[in-house]
Amino acid sequence: MIIRYHFIERYLSICLFLLLICTDLGAQQTVGLLPNVVVSQKLKDLKVNYSWQSRVSRSSDTSSDPEWSDTAYRLSDLSIVATRSWDVNKSMAAGALYRINADGANLFRLRQHIGIISPWQQLRVSHRILLDESFVSGRDPLIRLRYRLSTDLPLNGTQIDNNEWYLKSTIELLQRYRSSTYRMDLRGGLYIGRKLTNSNKIELGIDYRHEGVAKSNAENIYWLAMSLYTQLPVRKKN
Repeated sequence: MIIRYHFIERYLSICLFLLLICTDLGAQQTVGLLPNVVVSQKLKDLKVNYSWQSRVSRSSDTSSDPEWSDTAYRLSDLSIVATRSWDVNKSMAAGALYRINADGANLFRLRQHIGIISPWQQLRVSHRILLDESFVSGRDPLIRLRYRLSTDLPLNGTQIDNNEWYLKSTIELLQRYRSSTYRMDLRGGLYIGRKLTNSNKIELGIDYRHEGVAKSNAENIYWLAMSLYTQLPVRKKN
């Protein structure tokens, strides 16, 4: 048990260290809420996720746009993603997202990704490579390439069982291309979750995003992320 506590301490220390070294204290600061609901459904060989996510934030920059600096609703995302596994720990997915922006510049996005899970000791380590294409009326398309590393650590035993707590961490490198412009972002997160049943779990944590690495107009964004995951029951054949 002592060895396990030391493993958890090292896990948390590494996660916090990675978040700290990514933080640019001189950048503009934004804080906000990030509620998220994901409903999944199994359809033959596919797993389909339907999700809703919104953002409410407040910026520290009051010089350029005082109205934008007020706490306000920013956007909502509605998405659908279908995933198919070709191995126990390998999957590929494709989907679409529609973003409703408060400023009226709504967005449509196509997304594709490949996922690999590689358990290591008590950790469930996931690698994901994502590509998406975003379209907004009157603007050039935006292409994003992302690599995301995430880990799940059960706080009891060696796997996450019902009515048990777990820790989750993520770190992500995101590259953005539009016309001749390029930008790189860094993201990270640390969450605590609880698996309620085989079909339901909840998570609460901090989602950190550093937008514009090495840019003069870089921005730090801190989200208080609240997520609910639920799975619809499988229909039995008559």
